Order: sequence, then structure tokens, then C-alpha cells
Amino acid sequence: MKPQIIRQSRSFRRLSSVSLAMLMFITLCYSFAWLLVELVVCIYKGFALPFTDVAFGFELVALFLFEGVVLLRYFLGNWGNRTESVWPLVWHLLLSIPLFVGAAYYLRLQVYVLVVDVVMNALMLLFLVVETASALVTMINFCRHLAG
Repeated sequence: MKPQIIRQSRSFRRLSSVSLAMLMFITLCYSFAWLLVELVVCIYKGFALPFTDVAFGFELVALFLFEGVVLLRYFLGNWGNRTESVWPLVWHLLLSIPLFVGAAYYLRLQVYVLVVDVVMNALMLLFLVVETASALVTMINFCRHLAG
């Protein structure tokens, strides 16, 4: 008895993006490294530079809020990519806006900006831009497939 070969129909096409999944994972890993470095830098600034308690507290809270948005965005993007759903990717893209604002704040607008802040946040912005562009292309592919 010969084994039966099951062939997929030619109309089935996988739309989920491997490159988006890889970019999201790389951005997630980098965001954890970013959080650790920014925590160390923030603590250094708190001890070495004249910092008000309000500004120091704001920057610490903002670090953890930033990371929370990164985690939520990763979950939604991963879910939307794997299930080939548009709405989780829309939320993924919408959550990119506060991340761009946060990375820009840590890049140029915080009380004291060190060189390590500029390097870490420029890389974070680069990862966010590339990942957002990939998510947008993937979402457009999903929409085209849904339209027929």
C-alpha cells in the first residue's frame, strides 16, 4: 500500500509575513536591552546630576509605560500576523504613534540627554520605523486578499 500524498489546493496562499514576525521579535529583544540600559542611565543621572524628584519619577514611570506599550504592540502584531487579521495590525500600527513620541522624547527632550541615550533611542526609532513599514505592507496584503 502506497502512502497517500495530500496536496494543497492552488488557491490557498499563506499571507502571514515571516519578515514581520522576525522584525517584531528583534524589536522586542532590543526593547528589553533598551529598558535595562535606560534604567542604568536614569539611575546614574539621578545620582550624578541635579535632578528634581518629579522629573526623575516621570522618566522612570515613562520607561515602564514605554515597555508596556511595546509588549502590547508585540502581542497585537504577532496575533494579527499569525491569524492574518487586519484589526490587530491596525491597533499594532496605532500603538506605534506613542512609541515614536516616547523614543523621540528620550532622544531629544528629556532633562539630560547623554550620548548613550542618543544611540539607544536612534536605534529604537530605526527598529520601529522598519517594523511599522513591514506591518503596513503586511496589512495591505491582508486587505487585498480580503477584497478579492
